[in-house]
Amino acid sequence: MEAKLVNDAGNDISAYDVQGELCIRGPLVIPGYFENPTANAEAFKNGWFHTGDIAYCASNSKKWYIVDRKKELIKVRGFQVAPPELEAALLGHPQIIDAAVIGVYPRGIVGGEVPRGYVVRRPGPEGAKLTAEEVKSYLAVRLAKYKALDGGVVFIDAIPKTASGKILKRDLRDRARQEMSSKI
Repeated sequence: MEAKLVNDAGNDISAYDVQGELCIRGPLVIPGYFENPTANAEAFKNGWFHTGDIAYCASNSKKWYIVDRKKELIKVRGFQVAPPELEAALLGHPQIIDAAVIGVYPRGIVGGEVPRGYVVRRPGPEGAKLTAEEVKSYLAVRLAKYKALDGGVVFIDAIPKTASGKILKRDLRDRARQEMSSKI
């Protein structure tokens, strides 16, 4: 079995501690998706299966670590932003009990995609006072500027999740498209 990392342009990454998409090949890798040429064209390139996982090889241990999914990353002005990092920061706020972050493409913002936060306030009078500006300010002192919630903060009653607790980002992306199209 062979493994390698590639950057967004498809170039090999040979340095340690640099993140890239994990690609594998070998006798145990499936030869392709059954009767799905589109999926095969996206996943298989030059004999390598592109997993969609973001990984790196640690210089100190020479072990591989999978840290994220490529499709989950938000690309902000050339930077890659991992939604779980922003979600963890949001959950550190005492008046936030749940949060999810997705990438959106709002009109009038140069640079493409920006993060949008969906936040569930803590029940009670203190939670009800929490504003979008307070949430943005809270993150501004904890994260890099390009990780700001420039796509907005939306307060909701509950984050949509699967029975196992995984956030349904697809549902949030659909909701964001509807919210943004209604503002036109």
